[in-house]
Amino acid sequence: MKKIFLSASVPEHNANKEAIKEAVWEVVDTVAKDAECRLVWGGHPTITPMLQEGFARCGMHLSGRVTVYLSREFEDVMPADNVDMGVRIYTERRSNREESLRLMREKMIGENDFEEGVFIGGKEGVDEEYRMFRAMHPETKCRIVLRET
Repeated sequence: MKKIFLSASVPEHNANKEAIKEAVWEVVDTVAKDAECRLVWGGHPTITPMLQEGFARCGMHLSGRVTVYLSREFEDVMPADNVDMGVRIYTERRSNREESLRLMREKMIGENDFEEGVFIGGKEGVDEEYRMFRAMHPETKCRIVLRET
């Protein structure tokens, strides 16, 4: 199975949400067109509705083609949208938020072989995931579809 890694978020300031949504939909279209393709991502709540809408446009549900990594750190605040998230892999809560996120990212990026990594948005987590992805998958194609700060 082919896997595409998606790292995406909507920055709080100066964000062109429509452009971010369109970029996310492009990734969804790529996944939807190939029955052997799966999307792997970290469940950022600003992106979940965009993914759901993108897959719905293709007549699909997230659950059919998505593997999401979720940290137990955010278990109490996960949005209801996370119900239809396909394969869910939970990582344990660590001593603080940063350590919990680092563990989730290490597992999400390190446990999978990817055809490509796609990085959209501009929050610091996208930058961190890009650095990790490059370190763990130095030969894998990366696309920075939209970079906003």
